[in-house]
Amino acid sequence: MGEIVLSACGLSKKYGLSYALDDVSIEIERGQIFGLVGKNGAGKTTLMRVVCGQSTLFSGSVGLFGHSGKRGLAEARTRVGFMIEAPAFYPKLSARENLKIYCMKRGLPVSENLDGLLASVGLPGVGGKRYSEFSLGMKERLGLALAILGDPELLVLDEPTNGLDPIGISQVRELILRLNRERGVTVLISSHILKELSSVATHFGFIHNGRLIEQLSSKELHARCSDALSLTVDDVEKACAVLENICGCRNYKIFPHNTIRCYDGAVRPELLNRELNENGVGVSSLMREGKDLEAYFIGLLKEGRANAQLY
Repeated sequence: MGEIVLSACGLSKKYGLSYALDDVSIEIERGQIFGLVGKNGAGKTTLMRVVCGQSTLFSGSVGLFGHSGKRGLAEARTRVGFMIEAPAFYPKLSARENLKIYCMKRGLPVSENLDGLLASVGLPGVGGKRYSEFSLGMKERLGLALAILGDPELLVLDEPTNGLDPIGISQVRELILRLNRERGVTVLISSHILKELSSVATHFGFIHNGRLIEQLSSKELHARCSDALSLTVDDVEKACAVLENICGCRNYKIFPHNTIRCYDGAVRPELLNRELNENGVGVSSLMREGKDLEAYFIGLLKEGRANAQLY
């Protein structure tokens, strides 16, 4: 295991009687791009605000770069850049002037190449333009420039492509990958454009109703989303025994409504169907199917709702 850049243990956060975070625990290693997937209101932004010190906890603990506690976290957060919701900029000042103010606030050299920084996020030649004259997409880019000001080791980005056109989305994606590849920057990122998230993230966390319902690597996700045999049977226990003991398949997962997905590509559907029938298992459907990130997430939510009905 590599160096743990971000660790969170048992995070809970309440607003009134409702939990925005409910016993959330994650670990992010140096160099990972961790994609946080969830619907609006699932807890993504709250988790990021807690990590960056913008929101207090009901219970649980946060660690950054091996530091914890109020004093340790304050020091560690100087190594974190973030863009959560809309950053506060002065509307009558230029982009360059706004960034200079943040440099002074953070104790960074004002002589830093701010025009080069703006160009890196797709804002070349606009350093002298007033913030009030920026479009929504330009404001998002300036927020991203602020996030990477001072070369942070950890980037926390909440919906960084919001308001961007396809070219802007592509530029942000390439910037994140470049920072990760060339500088080893670790990234915690959320996005409602799941296809884009799947093109950059090395690891994923799926959050729903304040609970982290699954964590896995992109390699594991790819395996689960790749072609699989999906079968619906009348006896799940018997079917699993056939899969394991006769077909030699142990890479499978059980879903609600007596559905099993087999991720072993070597298992041939016609042979599996024959073995199931010969061992007294009724098969009502058997097909090959694949999923993308969005379909996988929707499947997780359906599985969670089905399981919730059992209790």
